[in-house]
Amino acid sequence: MGLFLRRLYFFYGVLVFTVCMVTFTLLILLTIAIVNDEKRAGKIAYFFLRCWGYSFSSFCLVFYKIEGQENFDHNEAYIFACNHNSFLDGIAICLAIPNDFRPLGKVELLKIPVFGLMYRHVVILVKRNSIESRHKSMLTMVKKIKEGISILIFPEGTMNKGAELLQPFMNGAFSLAVEVQRPIVPMIMHNSKNVMPRVPNYTLQPGIIKIQFLSPVMTSGLNKNDIDSLKSEVYSQIETKLRKG
Repeated sequence: MGLFLRRLYFFYGVLVFTVCMVTFTLLILLTIAIVNDEKRAGKIAYFFLRCWGYSFSSFCLVFYKIEGQENFDHNEAYIFACNHNSFLDGIAICLAIPNDFRPLGKVELLKIPVFGLMYRHVVILVKRNSIESRHKSMLTMVKKIKEGISILIFPEGTMNKGAELLQPFMNGAFSLAVEVQRPIVPMIMHNSKNVMPRVPNYTLQPGIIKIQFLSPVMTSGLNKNDIDSLKSEVYSQIETKLRKG
């Protein structure tokens, strides 16, 4: 598909996204307002979030091939660590992760009209350049894991806009895993950059995004001195899978 058609398709996708966003944001906010139990409200909200993802993807002919869900217990709490290449990754993780989970998300997205109203209720917010905010988000993630809720973190810290397979990993996901002694599940996103790249801007095309889950990397018995080696192991596993495609 040529650049002009991909940009035209992008604006079609924005229209679909907006209609789905308004519809399901209202349902999510209604759920949060009337369901008193926070954990139950979260599960219902994520049901609607997945409906949103399926609706948008179906109308835009974006499909998902999910591999490796059998590698982990769907009722346990993990830290999912995933590479990040596209705005579509957010939809893909909601559709691919079967566990009850919360992603770590940047506070800047609260500025998006309508979307920001819903976003604050379904992610753990962090302002990356604030030590206080990072500390607060870490405490919230520890609390969620103790409640049996998994956490999704993009360890690159931001979207990969370059040609390299992976950016260097930050310590957050691995510090968290060591602190709570929970396994890390490496998660690999393939082809989302081609379907909706960050560069060039405003392009979208139909395609298949493949998501792979690897076996959990155990952290039991590890301490702060093991964070770098744990990070290197997960980085190596994800990089190897990206090279193989």
